[in-house]
Amino acid sequence: MGANTDWGEYDLLAFENPASSSLQAPSGLRATAGHQSDSGDPVDVQWLNSSPYDSVKLYRDSTLLATLVGSSSRYTDYADRGLYRYEISGVRGITETARASGFEFAGLVGCHAEDDFESGAAAYWVTDGSSWGTTPVAASGAWAFTDSPAGTYQGCAGGASGCKVNAIASFGVPVRLPPGSHLDYDQICDTEQGFDFCIVEVSADRGGTWAEIARFDMGSDPAWANGVADPTAYRHASLDLSTFVNKLVLIRFRLESDELIQYDGWYVDNIHINDANCTSLVSVPPPGRPLSLRFSPPSPNPGLGSARFGFELPQHENQVEIAVYDASGRVLRREQLGPLEPGDHVWTWNGRDGAGRTVGPGVYFARLRVGARMLIQKAAWLAR
Repeated sequence: MGANTDWGEYDLLAFENPASSSLQAPSGLRATAGHQSDSGDPVDVQWLNSSPYDSVKLYRDSTLLATLVGSSSRYTDYADRGLYRYEISGVRGITETARASGFEFAGLVGCHAEDDFESGAAAYWVTDGSSWGTTPVAASGAWAFTDSPAGTYQGCAGGASGCKVNAIASFGVPVRLPPGSHLDYDQICDTEQGFDFCIVEVSADRGGTWAEIARFDMGSDPAWANGVADPTAYRHASLDLSTFVNKLVLIRFRLESDELIQYDGWYVDNIHINDANCTSLVSVPPPGRPLSLRFSPPSPNPGLGSARFGFELPQHENQVEIAVYDASGRVLRREQLGPLEPGDHVWTWNGRDGAGRTVGPGVYFARLRVGARMLIQKAAWLAR
């Protein structure tokens, strides 16, 4: 080094962008159906936004259902009877995040549900990414359902000691259970005795938690001892559901396996929750009955042609009114809706004022008045 060399000490700092500047996907999607009708059943979809968005996109069965301006976190869909997969993503600029997803069954719920898989499909089942599918190895008819339609069931990858793998199939049709309820089905459980199990579980909180009601392995019946599925090896199972009487329940089948031996797996057919002539409960309030007054954002929003406003009443109300205002606070339309019974209700606005004139594009406000209480929702309206 020369005589004219300068020295200096510097601290180098690395700065991380604030978390809020990164674009994260929404999470915690939860869809809750009203179970009020087999046509246009209201499904309340809610989620958590993990970042600020320019808009959010809602999908039903992979088809775009709505694009919501800003960081919306709730939407009310109206769906015909069926099991649906809802997905939500956030959009900022031209970038769309990954999707959060959840399943929900729309339509009336009774005391009976069944599936014999004779459609050749499993349209009402959620398989959580596992390999469950239909199979011609059936107890009766042409089709049944199995966790391993293409061979033996899956064990832990790489043979990691002590690990567990779950292949799960959840029946997406909920049932409200009267006294004396049973789950009946036919099965073959070809799993390693004492290590891999065919487990039946019930949830009374829409899949939040699950309670085991039975488990089997190949040692549960001599016909399953060779580990190879054969139609003659089907055995009937009848499981008591009395622990869950008066509750809305879901059922699922979970095959739990370890890192070692695998056999033909679990085959199920002719699944029945109660007989079709069971007596439905009439004294139990429907699930999700509101405990307080609620007024949902419009659907769709922005509106074009018409928009639905859902609201929920916890009790009978004689005075119920909805009014629409423009941004200056001027009343454009007012409708008296009462008296109304407790439960979910929908009011549809056709984008017209009280004189039948079409409103222009812009921002409007809908006010729900129930007695002395008032709730307000904002609606954007597009030009036709």
